Amino acid sequence: MRAIGNRYAVSIGVRNIELGSLLMLLGVLLAGCSSGSSKSSVTVSVSPATAQVNVGLTAKFTATVNGASDTGVTWRVNGKTDGNSTVGTISTTGLYTAPSSVPDPATVTVTAVSNADNDAGASATVTIVATTNVTVSPAAATVASGATQQFVASVQGSTKGCIDWSVNGTSGGDASNGTITSSGLYTAPLRPPSGASVTITATSCADSSQIAAATVSIVFGAGALKGQYAFSVKGKDSNGVMGRIGSIVTDGVGNVTSGVVDATTAKGTSTILINSGTYAVGADGRGTLSLTNNTSGTSTFYLALASNTRGFLVESDSSAETSGDIYKQDTSAFAASAFSGGYVFGVSGVDSSNDPFSIVGRFTSDGNGHLSNGVLDQNEDYTLSSAVSFGASSYQLDATYGFSYGRCIASINGWSFVVYLVDRSRAEFLQTDYPAVSVGEAYGQQATSSSLTALTGSYAFLVSGPNLVRGGRFTADGNGNLSSVVMVENSSGTAILVPSSGTDSGSYTLDSSGSGRGTLTFTDKDKGTYKYVFYLASSGQAVFQDTNKGFSADGLFLTQINSTISNNTLAGSYAMSWRETYTGDFGLSGQVKLLSTSSSNASGTMDSNDSGNLNPNLTFTGTLGVSGDGTEKNAFSITATADSSKANGFDVFIIDTDSAFFVGINKDHVLAGFTQRQF
Repeated sequence: MRAIGNRYAVSIGVRNIELGSLLMLLGVLLAGCSSGSSKSSVTVSVSPATAQVNVGLTAKFTATVNGASDTGVTWRVNGKTDGNSTVGTISTTGLYTAPSSVPDPATVTVTAVSNADNDAGASATVTIVATTNVTVSPAAATVASGATQQFVASVQGSTKGCIDWSVNGTSGGDASNGTITSSGLYTAPLRPPSGASVTITATSCADSSQIAAATVSIVFGAGALKGQYAFSVKGKDSNGVMGRIGSIVTDGVGNVTSGVVDATTAKGTSTILINSGTYAVGADGRGTLSLTNNTSGTSTFYLALASNTRGFLVESDSSAETSGDIYKQDTSAFAASAFSGGYVFGVSGVDSSNDPFSIVGRFTSDGNGHLSNGVLDQNEDYTLSSAVSFGASSYQLDATYGFSYGRCIASINGWSFVVYLVDRSRAEFLQTDYPAVSVGEAYGQQATSSSLTALTGSYAFLVSGPNLVRGGRFTADGNGNLSSVVMVENSSGTAILVPSSGTDSGSYTLDSSGSGRGTLTFTDKDKGTYKYVFYLASSGQAVFQDTNKGFSADGLFLTQINSTISNNTLAGSYAMSWRETYTGDFGLSGQVKLLSTSSSNASGTMDSNDSGNLNPNLTFTGTLGVSGDGTEKNAFSITATADSSKANGFDVFIIDTDSAFFVGINKDHVLAGFTQRQF
């Protein structure tokens, strides 16, 4: 039995040993499955996985624990719980704070370790970078047209010190707002942009979020008048009515380097070279211009620039009283072939008997010296000749001055003219059949139509002549009907509103020939019928002639803006020109600033020649009162600051938010005016 019992005991013991071994092995296996992230059901993830943090700044990390009821973690930086001042610290909520200086190496590891299982964890990589601090000097500057300003940017806290320069958000800038080089040299545009200021921005190449900016105020300066310019003025000298047109070259720093000028008076014609000259342009666009011929002397003018391509002139010497316009020329148009296609034109002055003379019309140029398909309307000494077809006419580029100054000689319906090309769509005309004197312009004519739809929408107009200015507005329906007609007339110092209240209606026609010629008529119950003839340059512009008996006047009509106009939309700075266009007794140019308020909203400075009495630098204040939606008659009045007796009143017909026609309503001068936005 013992043996048997021992046998049984041995057998049972062996089995116990085997069972114990199995249990131990199972325990080892289970322990292996539950230790560390790879052996446990507990997992950890960290977000974000990477980050870049400036020294001293913070970044938030989030740890997510799965597989355990305890979701808490312990945060470490480079293996150190909570981190330290060298590698950065981290809070119990995962908010990492970078050290005050970049460590070596600059990359550290942020780790979240599970509180439920210390072997379960996850990490994120953090790169510490120095704080980039960009500054620009100067922080503000005033720069004149075409002039330069050096800006300097400093970058602290970055080994990469390069800067990207931009102007109003455009890298390197552009022609409208000015340009800037990679070294920070800013060049102002040739005319002040909208608002007359731009923002220069320096952006760190190392960190595009680090920027610094400077504000630049742009004003007019000598650089605004750089290049070649055609000009045209009309008025009178001691012999009577006179006209001058010409072309000058300016250097952008105050010098006139060359030029040629043609003049016609009752005593004769002349062509003179400009040997030298000077000019100055102030911050407000006002300035002076002098033109010198070594034999005949110097002519001087007040100047008011609307832009680098257009301005107004008033003669300021004792030889004559004239006023007019100056335009930048496109020298690539100085070729006979450039003067090609259809053109409408209008010239006015006096005939050989010193009687009022006005013609409007159109012709076609073949680009090779020949003018054809001509038709015109003439008012000579208040006698009308309508829709007169004229035969073959001609022009040629002057062999001496043509290629240098765009000067041409033209013969139109038997009249002789000298012509200066402004560009392919504009030319200045001066009649040379003295003692007849007339001055005017030609405009490129777009494709014309005989359809009444060619005249559709709202228009503002201005015509002037001997002791007469008429300005107004009308709406054409595209079917021959006019509505919302309003006109202001100043005849010999007596100003009237037509109609006295409300608006009139009327009609218009277009010739079936497709020449762009048409007629316009409206009738007022109190004042009678008003008649005009026009030649369309486009659907938005026409030369315009008054054909009412006993009157002689011509001018333009232009498309009027089709939206509400207010003092707010008109706020800004404008160049202005008011002139007695026939007698030349009075000419004024200057700048006016308009505020968005409804009263006492105008101020500025003007220069005038009143029958030979020069009045430079007259400051003034006043009010532009906008009525209704601004498209009908508005009122403008100004008074000289130093002399309240020098006051002028006008009725204003706004063309758009950049320009307007003015009708003087004073008794002492019969003035026609125009303003053009500067900025």
